[in-house]
Amino acid sequence: MTKAINKEVVKNEEDLEAVDKSKEVSNDELEIEKEKNLKLTSEVDELKTMMAQILKNQKLQEAKIAEVPQEIKKETALDKYKSIDPNERILIMNMVSSGGTYTTFEGHPVRFDFFGQVQPIKFRDLESLHSRYMPYFKNLEIRILNDDVVDALYLRNDYNKNDITKEELENIIDLEPQEMIAKIKTLTRPLQESVITLIIQKASENDSRYLDMNKWVVLNNTFGIDIASMLENFAPSTKE
Repeated sequence: MTKAINKEVVKNEEDLEAVDKSKEVSNDELEIEKEKNLKLTSEVDELKTMMAQILKNQKLQEAKIAEVPQEIKKETALDKYKSIDPNERILIMNMVSSGGTYTTFEGHPVRFDFFGQVQPIKFRDLESLHSRYMPYFKNLEIRILNDDVVDALYLRNDYNKNDITKEELENIIDLEPQEMIAKIKTLTRPLQESVITLIIQKASENDSRYLDMNKWVVLNNTFGIDIASMLENFAPSTKE
């Protein structure tokens, strides 16, 4: 009787041990499966990130392509030229610090006294000025504030390369030193000189934006100038 009981106990213990081992195997399999799922989730997340970056780069590239300035066709320029009334008033702006008087072939004077000054002028007179002072228009010393006229006078390529607004010119000083220098170097020589003169003029007026000595040093070293000495000898122009 005792032997039978012992056999039964042994059998039960063996069964329990087998169950425990089965549980251990199941737990190991669960851990392996869990690790596989975590790895798969990580790979999926990484793939999503890569796809998002690819799409972002593609959109940026498309935007850059869309922003590339297009050259004006001769036919388009001629059409725009024909559509402009010779007596239409066109606004032009002085983009350099010095004043000056420009005269048409007919003797009509157009005078600028200060940077950023705007003058209205008949298109036929503008044509005359453009013919007499073409380099001034090409290098943006005189900026035409009418896109159709820019195209009509075949200046679009020059504007695509050199154009900058009065506000952008004034705000170059707000850029970080190296970025500021890089931007100035893209300008035509007259506009570079205009930026330097503008800095000196505003510094003479104690405008804090233009009193950053670190930027003065960078400008001095890059362009071989001495802003402090230039400031001492600066004689501001008078706006009317």
